[in-house]
Amino acid sequence: MRKRALCFLIIALLLMQTAFASGIGAFDRVGSYETADGLYYAAYDRTYNIDAHGSEPPLFTEELAPVSLSGLWGYVNTSGVVVIDLVYTSATQFSEGRAFVGTAAGIVCIDPENQTLFALDCTRAFPYVNGLAKFEKDGKYGFVDLDGTVVVPAMWDDAGYAAEGYIVVRKDGRYGYVDYSGNIFITPQYDSAAAFSGGAAYVQADGIGMLLNPEGDVICENVYSGIIEGLALTEGEDGWGFVDASGAVVIDCVWEDADLPSEGCIAVRKDGKWGYINLEGDTVIDFLWDYAWPYSDGIAMVALSQNGYDIDGFGYINSLGEEIVPCSYEDAKSFSDGRAAVCQDGKWGYIDVLGTQVVPCEYEYAADFHENFAVVGQNGVFSVIGSLGNAFTFYRQEEIPAEPVPEETPEDEPAESLPEILPGPEPQEPEKPKTSPGSIIAIIIAVLGISALAAVVLIREINIRRRRRRHLATRGGKRAK
Repeated sequence: MRKRALCFLIIALLLMQTAFASGIGAFDRVGSYETADGLYYAAYDRTYNIDAHGSEPPLFTEELAPVSLSGLWGYVNTSGVVVIDLVYTSATQFSEGRAFVGTAAGIVCIDPENQTLFALDCTRAFPYVNGLAKFEKDGKYGFVDLDGTVVVPAMWDDAGYAAEGYIVVRKDGRYGYVDYSGNIFITPQYDSAAAFSGGAAYVQADGIGMLLNPEGDVICENVYSGIIEGLALTEGEDGWGFVDASGAVVIDCVWEDADLPSEGCIAVRKDGKWGYINLEGDTVIDFLWDYAWPYSDGIAMVALSQNGYDIDGFGYINSLGEEIVPCSYEDAKSFSDGRAAVCQDGKWGYIDVLGTQVVPCEYEYAADFHENFAVVGQNGVFSVIGSLGNAFTFYRQEEIPAEPVPEETPEDEPAESLPEILPGPEPQEPEKPKTSPGSIIAIIIAVLGISALAAVVLIREINIRRRRRRHLATRGGKRAK
């Protein structure tokens, strides 16, 4: 495995050096948040805005995706055509008809027609969620509404996103809640906290998970998730079960392990095998599988293991428990937008909901489909493919507008940082590509980026295997701790 990652690193470096030497250009980034796989997506908030099953953030939102070349940002449409020129120092995803971009003068909010809506006095900004956008100023966080009016002053050490009338905030290492006007609703006092969902909020204090009602009262303790499809995971003396938003036990704590609800079903384990129950606790799919994952698009991923430890193959079942794809793939992902990424002989491709191979297993990287598009990678070149067969590549010199480049190319953010928008220096006219300092910096950044990608591939493979071998410790609600 290490040898394969090392070979990938060497090949990728040679390809990148050859590409830049021959003058072939590329979009350095697509999206505005760097994922662990080395691609750049946009995410509202890496702490709070991940869905119940940790799905990948979408590439396109509102049919636009931010792209970057040589430190300058713009947007492409779903055909890969640049519709907002690459002139900004940074950019967020579009959300609710708005996006934040960085200019030499500061941060501004634009619409899909690239019209400036308002300027925002801050150093960072994030996409809108439920009518509010988080921003950072002088190291503190606040929120603005759709008109650019500050409704929550920048006074918090960190903040989540707007949900059900409240926002998670952090002060001096403690978490609490404010309303959409910035009024303190629950004084910061918890070790961790999540957004309100289903009329309740999940918080932790002294290692104990609790649910709070909209009045701030503790509903129940010993829970391990927020409310998802009306239920929260809890643990009793005899196993795992579920409570509702009032704290009442809905599904008895009798299961050896349990995942989180999805599409009206819950994957649970009994006598070492996984099956599915409904939201009332009735068994709907027999306990036949060594591993099982939540339903998505009406299909669940399952796996078998001869020794109960190492996974022998991944497959899929429908809502009736019928096998639509046998457990024959060496790796796989859950369905998204009617497609699932599957791996065979170390290469990734896609199948549809009937189990038909619609994209051959020929890629080294394959992300989930979102809004009919997905990112794939091969030999250091990442492309966007469409579920209808349309595709375009990020590496396209001829379609990139000749825009000025900044005096100094901003350094890449680490993968664990949040999307950042920083005012950049005044741009200058670019020199010839062969002698431009910006080109040299771009080459260095690209080579370092591919090196990091290869290292991440190795780490990702190791972590995947560790995660699956520690399956009991990482299932379902326990991830929400």
